[in-house]
Amino acid sequence: LVLDWRLTLLLFVSVAPVTLYSVTRCSKQLRNVTQKRLESENQVATIFSETLSRIAVVQLFSSSRRSSGFEEQNRSNYKAEMKMLRSKNKMVRSVEIGTAVGTGLVFWFGARQVLERNMSPGDLIVFVSYLRTLFKPVRRVATLIAQTSRVRVSAERIMQLLKTEPEIRDAPDAIVAPGFRGHVEFVGVSFGYEPGWLALRDISFKVHAGQTVAVTGLSGSGKSTLTSLIPRLYDPATGAVLIDGEDLRRYQLSSLRNQIAVVPQSPMLFGSTIIENITYGADSFDREAVHRATRLAHADEFIDKLPKGYETVLGERGKGLSAGQRQRIAIARALWRDAPIVILDEPTTGLDAVAEGYVLAAIENLLRNRTAFVITHRPSTMRKADLILVLEAGTLVEFGTFDQLFRAKTRLRQLCELQLSHAGIDKNTMDLQWTGSL
Repeated sequence: LVLDWRLTLLLFVSVAPVTLYSVTRCSKQLRNVTQKRLESENQVATIFSETLSRIAVVQLFSSSRRSSGFEEQNRSNYKAEMKMLRSKNKMVRSVEIGTAVGTGLVFWFGARQVLERNMSPGDLIVFVSYLRTLFKPVRRVATLIAQTSRVRVSAERIMQLLKTEPEIRDAPDAIVAPGFRGHVEFVGVSFGYEPGWLALRDISFKVHAGQTVAVTGLSGSGKSTLTSLIPRLYDPATGAVLIDGEDLRRYQLSSLRNQIAVVPQSPMLFGSTIIENITYGADSFDREAVHRATRLAHADEFIDKLPKGYETVLGERGKGLSAGQRQRIAIARALWRDAPIVILDEPTTGLDAVAEGYVLAAIENLLRNRTAFVITHRPSTMRKADLILVLEAGTLVEFGTFDQLFRAKTRLRQLCELQLSHAGIDKNTMDLQWTGSL
């Protein structure tokens, strides 16, 4: 501006609009392609993680097909990456073209000024040298904007995730749950995962504190869905679930779930020490209480034989332990929590006779003096229960004791006959075994 205000004005008029237009237009385009690039990258990561976690299945069944799917998604990801790089380079090139045009105009106008003796050659040379210094940060800003586009899109996705409100959350006036006695009641409960389709229909029953309830039915009848409503993993569409006469939704989630222990069909163990898995979620713990829980779960015998005992670090998902040992760790976790309400989902599925014996003994200790819901198909487990819920297509078709339901031609009897026939026990033998002891 000091050397020649006309050259400065010409530079500004020629470079600024082109640069601003290029950066604005290319930034929007780059943001869109970056979003698609991250989505494609996420799909590749999902397939990769899924394939590795199920590598045995991939090797045994249709491994080439899964590999082809990965390659196809990877090619799509590569195309998205190339499109993003082209958009980035387009922005940088547009800025460079704008600065080149501005420099050319300055040379042209400056040369005319020199020829007309309105400007000295030295001033023109100095002005042009200043241009090089001026344009360096402009080019760097364009490159920086391109590089930060991905960071911006990633940050927006993270913020969107953090702002997502969970469907199940505390009511504004929620209170801390008192110590439960263990009375559980379903009052006209219906629930569906999707609008227009109900997984449970008008379920009503009452369970007293300390009772063991066997929940049975064919696959897909709603057994797991029903028990998932007790710790409020979901809320009923209609009706209410009551504990000790109060609606679950009245209580703060943390205080409610602290009084409910769950032993899933597939134990959920983490890649940490055994004692951390047992006391998961606790800020502090009494080691003696942990040892007492493992003794009752019959887990202490194999834990003590491990090189580092309770400080042994497990692999991902409990790798390094057998299925029965993982299940006993899960039962020890429930025993250590000492919750008044317990939920077990097919706890002996897939176990051999020896492991099943240990797990059944551990379950017997776990159920003592607690309200328990046990999802099962085993007639022997149902027979030990105080009450039985028989579900069919989301409807409670039978409710009562084993004695009441088995004597009549009920759905429960049909399920028991089906289960025992798979074990090679004929109907007449079963009648003698069961009816003779009822």
